[in-house]
Amino acid sequence: MNVRLDYETSFSAIIINSDKIYPNVFHCRLALVTNCEDNDIQNVAFNRVKFLIDDVFHDSIILNKDSAHLSFFQKLMPHKIVTLPLDPYDQIMGLALFLKLNSIMDDEIILIELAISSDAGDGLWYTIDLEDDFDLFTKNMDANKPYWYVREDIQTNENKHAIKLSWDDLQLSWEQIEQDNFEIDFTPDPELLTGAVQEVAPVQAPEKTSKKKKVFNPTIIAGGQDPDESK
Repeated sequence: MNVRLDYETSFSAIIINSDKIYPNVFHCRLALVTNCEDNDIQNVAFNRVKFLIDDVFHDSIILNKDSAHLSFFQKLMPHKIVTLPLDPYDQIMGLALFLKLNSIMDDEIILIELAISSDAGDGLWYTIDLEDDFDLFTKNMDANKPYWYVREDIQTNENKHAIKLSWDDLQLSWEQIEQDNFEIDFTPDPELLTGAVQEVAPVQAPEKTSKKKKVFNPTIIAGGQDPDESK
């Protein structure tokens, strides 16, 4: 059964529009629908969304991928760079988030609608859904494809080595669920068990081996005193 989920969240970021740099806070409302019945898979998909927003996009630097300032900020904070095909206005940010969140959930949960606003956006909300035009994000893509489209990794820019973490590292991979659910069903042969129980004990006792007893010499130590202090 498909279940509708609604989730609200916010994240702060440094925005670079042309030569203007300013702090901003984005507010998002997500409308999601589960596309699988396995609760463990649903939890992994949703926790991927939370991690990407709370730990990757939060406190990041967001700018145009062609910005003249990109190389400077990549050296300054290589793990917190988010690049977009245009300057990061609210609608562009929403389109990128919509595509990326659906990519990392791998159709286990589907983001059907995203509404986004920001403190710098004059109270306007932009709504993105599956019917929107994503040509701006999908045209002229090379074979590797940009981070926001299709790829389910954690990257948020085209420097693919910037974030060294993987979903495996965070225990948020689909393979991890399969390993956790893997059980060994071992049923011993009843004949082997019967033979083990009826095994005859040896008549002759095993030879004794000589062992030196360790002498126990108790030492009285005054309460709270270091035993070496009396030396």
